[in-house]
Amino acid sequence: MHNCCIKFLTDNLDYLYNEEEIFEGSSKAINEMKKLGHEIFFITARSAHLETHTKNLLEINNIECNNLFHLGSYDKTVLANEKGINLFIEDNTSNIENLLKFSCVEKAIIISSS
Repeated sequence: MHNCCIKFLTDNLDYLYNEEEIFEGSSKAINEMKKLGHEIFFITARSAHLETHTKNLLEINNIECNNLFHLGSYDKTVLANEKGINLFIEDNTSNIENLLKFSCVEKAIIISSS
């Protein structure tokens, strides 16, 4: 990556990650699932150095979760198998295809902002 891109991202990291919007109703739905006894895992492809930003996003939006994982990779199948995850909500179509094909995930929901 070019130095100018790295500098831009570094200089604007707080803004870029703290100004993200979540889907309307998602915090209510997630918190309701947690109240019903479901274990909530947030698995992100973000790198571990973005953990503070991710936690802030969850906190700002009043989203409760049991576990937060920063993989630094788009491959979420190994962790899905390790944790026995059977329902996965994902914003990347390729990830959904891999999760359904190579993991214990039984159902998947794709969400998209477009």
